[in-house]
Amino acid sequence: MTTLSSVATLLSELEQVNLICRREERTRTGLKDLCSSILKNFARAKESVDFANVEPSQSTISASYNLGALAHVNAGDLDKGEILSRLSVAVWIAMAERTGRLSWLTHALQPYINLGRLAAMRGDKDFATRIFREVFRFVHSGQNLNLCSFVIPNQARERVLDSDKTIGDVVIQVYVRDSIKAFLVARAYSELLEFLDEIEREPFYKAEEPMPAVMEARARALCGLEEFGNALRVLRDLGNYLVQTTQPYLICHTLTCDIYRRSGNSKHAAHLLQTVASYYPQIKKINAPPAALRNFKYLLALAFVSLDDVVAARQAAVEAFDIADEMGDEPGRLRCLSLITSFESTPETTYEERLRSGADKTLYAIEKAICVYQQGVLAWNSNYQGHGAQLLDSSLQLAKSINNFESNAIARWIESQPRFWRGASNGTTGERLSSQPGLQAVFDTLTGFADEHGAKGILQTIQ
Repeated sequence: MTTLSSVATLLSELEQVNLICRREERTRTGLKDLCSSILKNFARAKESVDFANVEPSQSTISASYNLGALAHVNAGDLDKGEILSRLSVAVWIAMAERTGRLSWLTHALQPYINLGRLAAMRGDKDFATRIFREVFRFVHSGQNLNLCSFVIPNQARERVLDSDKTIGDVVIQVYVRDSIKAFLVARAYSELLEFLDEIEREPFYKAEEPMPAVMEARARALCGLEEFGNALRVLRDLGNYLVQTTQPYLICHTLTCDIYRRSGNSKHAAHLLQTVASYYPQIKKINAPPAALRNFKYLLALAFVSLDDVVAARQAAVEAFDIADEMGDEPGRLRCLSLITSFESTPETTYEERLRSGADKTLYAIEKAICVYQQGVLAWNSNYQGHGAQLLDSSLQLAKSINNFESNAIARWIESQPRFWRGASNGTTGERLSSQPGLQAVFDTLTGFADEHGAKGILQTIQ
């Protein structure tokens, strides 16, 4: 019987646009719990916030909109995420106009940035990078900012920024990292190199935060252009830089291993990877956050898969799962389970049961599509063709309903598999995850509040 490919190669492809030199210390718990928290905090804020007198930095309303948009994006509904982001911009414009306090517009910057991130997810790098550049120039160069056609003049800049003293550093990180990701998603490697040249001329470039990301992005762009020797030289410089900092630099060698492998030097890649894996205790000694440890083991597992070292890959994947499980990181746990079960030769293992249970419960759309695909592979390869085909169809339809770069990669991956399983399914699809009660309640609550405060009228005039 012809078999279907496991999910490991797909997971590796999804990582190609994610910078390793990134801080990812936030634990992503279940979306149901997140929705409950949003609704509870929002209700409390509505009762206690006096919009005419409260300091803008104390508002929980803005956080509710940003988290609500994020929840819907994670559930695969980018359209609702965009609606909430645009409404949030309009809410703060309405508040500023009503109270005469321009400092409220500080809260409009985050949802405006989120609109850029949504555009990047959809592959619209031009719109995404324009937003990131405009916000950066407003904060650091004093240029007017066009918020969905509502202009914040330079004269009001100080009043807007005084309410949040951290915004300058945050905007630099957004400008650098989110722009890089937009270029990587679009595979616009030559344009990315031009952007990085611009960044290196900026006064902030030598700071510890943006420099590693810029160096890694340059290596990735050169690798995308198949300039492997130049990419390796950049990564060597990056390693020399990071070893002088407190950052867990060894994780960057997983990218070096991948470039060696892609350039035809798998033997050297395997030797380097074993060396990197042996230094894991050193990363733990520097008190790296759990998310960094999970990333290290997960990327190690994917690297070992690419070199056909299944034993080492499975061990690293299990260790990554244990860290994610202890953290309560739901999407991290599900990706690890998908990877672990791709190595299983015996059906109905404990990890397969956890994969099935996690896929049934999760509202994270990308992770659900990955898990359902892997379940379909396991079923099909175990001679349960009817059930396997139904799962594969479900994964494909879910991926197509999301329409971002990850879901498009999943859909392409499934459609690239042998077509012999097509037609064995009844083709049924489930309802969108964003229609689940908790997510729908968040959407209805936030849109209702925006309507009450005149934001929808503002939105119609600025769109």
